[in-house]
Amino acid sequence: MICIRALVGLCILQVAVSGQSVSKSSETLTGLFLKATSGENFNYVSAPFAGSAILALAAEGAEAGTKSQLIDVLGGELPDKNSYKEMFTSIKGYPSDGNWKNKVVLKNFLYVYKNYSVLESFAELARENYLTEVKSVTRPNLEIPGTAEDTSASDTAFKEHAMLIFNGFSLEMSWPTSTWHRTSLSWNGNVVRAFGAAGNFAIGQIPLLDSTVFQLPYKNTDYALLVILPKSKESYSFDEIIEKLQKDGIKELTKNLVMKPAFVTMPCFHSSNITSMKTVLQETAQVKDIFSDSAADLSKLSSDNLYLDDVVQQAGVRVCIDGATSYSLTSSAFTAQRVIKESVVVDRPFMYALYNVANGVVFVAGKLDRPVWEETDDAVDSDIETIKL
Repeated sequence: MICIRALVGLCILQVAVSGQSVSKSSETLTGLFLKATSGENFNYVSAPFAGSAILALAAEGAEAGTKSQLIDVLGGELPDKNSYKEMFTSIKGYPSDGNWKNKVVLKNFLYVYKNYSVLESFAELARENYLTEVKSVTRPNLEIPGTAEDTSASDTAFKEHAMLIFNGFSLEMSWPTSTWHRTSLSWNGNVVRAFGAAGNFAIGQIPLLDSTVFQLPYKNTDYALLVILPKSKESYSFDEIIEKLQKDGIKELTKNLVMKPAFVTMPCFHSSNITSMKTVLQETAQVKDIFSDSAADLSKLSSDNLYLDDVVQQAGVRVCIDGATSYSLTSSAFTAQRVIKESVVVDRPFMYALYNVANGVVFVAGKLDRPVWEETDDAVDSDIETIKL
């Protein structure tokens, strides 16, 4: 079995990518992940970039139809392995500026269970280009606890298998109280914790989707949190938004955004999910060979006849303000309140994506049906929990 666990928090470093195929792969998976939850009303979050990295590594070890199906789901092109290395290396690097208080965790392991083997050429590729440590281990306890009430992944999903790829990805950063203020808003008749600011924001309307779209940029970076907010509280559907994302991508969706003075109020929320990517890939992308013991061709990965049992992704996101740092999400400039004529209050279900505006790579994508937040969560240590061997 090949497995991915990704825990993603809201904190990003500036990253350079040498090609656009990583962007295309992350956008393709964004659409697939969100489409899999179409018609279901619950909080959901996914990590498209982490998912594309693990599928690209699997494709490196595949041949024939197994490889072509994986490449198709990655957008029709296998991303340049050097792009992932550049991105992973940049993410792992801590800034030297003492004012930057970013917490970055990246853990990649390829566990080979004793009695099975991985070709040294593939192991070297994993280490060199995907910063993945290869280990020979006894079979670990693979029970992964669910992290949300809507998560349906079960412990029995982990059956007998020969290999596990663990990808842990966590990036966190505070939003400054010096820029954003704490407040509250009414959500479906309930008062929920929120934060807000007055400033210049990129805002636009999508008449065909009856939605407002706006960006919350991270200061001194190319990153932003994109929010897609249906105008109606009573009758809304994310299906058309997901369809447009799959067809046109984020770049097309945001091309008509205009910088303007506005008040923005957002709810604090956290969301975490475990996604069985096997179900998503088989049902929405027709990726089947790699999951078949008779059709899978992973001959560039191992001389053993391996196939993929499942790909499990754990992703999480936390959105609020706390502390103070100069490297943070902020409006581009503060504006006198008398000139502000537009107000955006996020008090109903919405979709979101944390992405690199310059190259389009999507790190986090999800939807929020109702905000969940506990004051005690502020002190929770969100390091990735590794599998104990």
